[in-house]
Amino acid sequence: MKEYMSEEAAKVLIARFAEKQWDEDYPCPRCGRSVMESDPVRNALSRRLNVYICDECGMTEALEDMPGAPKTPLSAWAIAKEPARWGVRPPKLRLRLVGRDSWSRPVYECDEGRLYVDIDPRADRRPDIYTKQGNSFGGEPSDPIPDWMEVEFIPRRDTW
Repeated sequence: MKEYMSEEAAKVLIARFAEKQWDEDYPCPRCGRSVMESDPVRNALSRRLNVYICDECGMTEALEDMPGAPKTPLSAWAIAKEPARWGVRPPKLRLRLVGRDSWSRPVYECDEGRLYVDIDPRADRRPDIYTKQGNSFGGEPSDPIPDWMEVEFIPRRDTW
């Protein structure tokens, strides 16, 4: 299952949404379907976080709590894939420069320890950030970060 954001970032995002869930009607943050009752308390309360989800997802979470059953990670929830649909902004991806790889591309590390590389670090271009294969400094670029993800470079972006 493709991970769109870290578990910690997804947890923060879902918690932000839970605070505003009472303001208007939204799709289920877990599955993304528009089946939620307009009054949040008429839906299921997630067993993972203090947020309301649709009844079917509530049943799925109950089944996932059975011994030996795999649990769906928060990063696989629909809200983690398209946060703008729920009117929330994910936390910024904070990247600290750790050096340059064998292709002279800047390599960054995020707060959770994951490595990223800017594959086109020209100053006049938008950053093109990818994860590093196997989270290895010498690894090849692997998966691009989603377009909606905001990046903060600490102390600055390293460019050519």
